[in-house]
Amino acid sequence: MIQSCRVSSCDAEALEEAGKVIPLDGKRFALGCALTLIAFGLGAFLMDLFSLIFPGLNFPIHVMGMVGGAIVRNIYDALKKSSKATPEKEIDILGSVCLSMFVSMAVMTMRLWELASLAIPLILLLVAGTLVTILFTYYITFRALGKDYDAAVMVAGHIGFGLGAVPASMANMNALTEVYRYSKLAFIIVPVVGGMFSNFTNAANITFFMNLVGIH
Repeated sequence: MIQSCRVSSCDAEALEEAGKVIPLDGKRFALGCALTLIAFGLGAFLMDLFSLIFPGLNFPIHVMGMVGGAIVRNIYDALKKSSKATPEKEIDILGSVCLSMFVSMAVMTMRLWELASLAIPLILLLVAGTLVTILFTYYITFRALGKDYDAAVMVAGHIGFGLGAVPASMANMNALTEVYRYSKLAFIIVPVVGGMFSNFTNAANITFFMNLVGIH
């Protein structure tokens, strides 16, 4: 049974009190795991259904997992008639564990030696992408979002997403909020926009241009 967690990303109040240990309820943690698994299952079902309806479009399965999570959350809150009934900090801890496992597995399974012949082009692309991302986030993203702390956290997420993927953006924001304080707005906007909406638009754009040039 998990007894406590550090202030890493439990909830907004805990993150404002650095160093405080937050006791967790084992039943709520089990409930959070169950709700997460239900959301995963619902997302897998929606993924299969979507593939049958739109066979030409391919979406990453985690997109439908997010849709499943949104459905489960809204239904559960409606049944309990309170948004506080959802074990948010327990689900957040589970998400942090899964994120750490994903990053570790992704790094360990990289076969860098297979890209040796493309080292110079990849380095040039990396340098160019890094410069463009830094300039774009500093001069456009940060200013467009209000030039406050929430904007800074979202910029960190944008940099992770621009140079990698949604897990990288979440890791960036977690690292930043562990040092300073939690940003509820950033952790709502970045996963939804970067993890769900962008995947829908990317899939549509990629499919459109593949059809345009005759690639199937």
